[in-house]
Amino acid sequence: MADYDFIDIGCSSGGSLAWGARFLGGRGIGVDIDPAKVAKARAAGQEAVQADATQLDYPDGAFRFALFFDMLEHLPGPDLALRCVKEAYRVSRDFVLIRGPNFDGEAQLRGIGLKRYYTDWTGHTWHHRASEFQTIIRKVEPVRSLIMAHHQITESADPDLLPLDAPANQARYNQELHGDKPEVALPGRIFTRIVVVLAKDPAVNIHELALQATGSLLYDVAPDAAARSPQPSAAG
Repeated sequence: MADYDFIDIGCSSGGSLAWGARFLGGRGIGVDIDPAKVAKARAAGQEAVQADATQLDYPDGAFRFALFFDMLEHLPGPDLALRCVKEAYRVSRDFVLIRGPNFDGEAQLRGIGLKRYYTDWTGHTWHHRASEFQTIIRKVEPVRSLIMAHHQITESADPDLLPLDAPANQARYNQELHGDKPEVALPGRIFTRIVVVLAKDPAVNIHELALQATGSLLYDVAPDAAARSPQPSAAG
């Protein structure tokens, strides 16, 4: 078996593999259950294999760390997500790093006639909340953990917000496509991204890792290029 520094679970076309190598270092292997996505990752020059994230064919501690970037929201719910995270934790020595869209505050946004642009994307089948990640953390029992919300939306004019009646599967706000939207005060703190760190090694700096992951929505942009108001939600 070839030696790899990290595993990227749900690697899709390989962007997160490239991010892991660039910002966290080492050689990565991607896994995805979809053979078409594995082919795309390989075409992009990354190493990837088709595999079930709940049954990884690697020994305990085979990798320094594991990534889940924009993957867990595509699962049917928290039970399967827990199985995937437990398996990633098993094959990691240092940490598991999760990054994805933030779905907290959906009901509050609906109450003022707004939604985040990705809320009703067809592929987003699990609208995970910070409280559900807290439950996963309690069941995995990492040595240290952190949940961080970031990319804060401060006003209803933010392009990440669409009017509630905008069609599904839309990109960011475009008045010509989506029409007018309410100009209202936001109901509390609303964010578009979430990062979760589960450390297996007590020496891991969970705050530094979370800040590294709070970068641009694009994998090839430096982590500090677009970070907006990262906010820790829970730590251990």
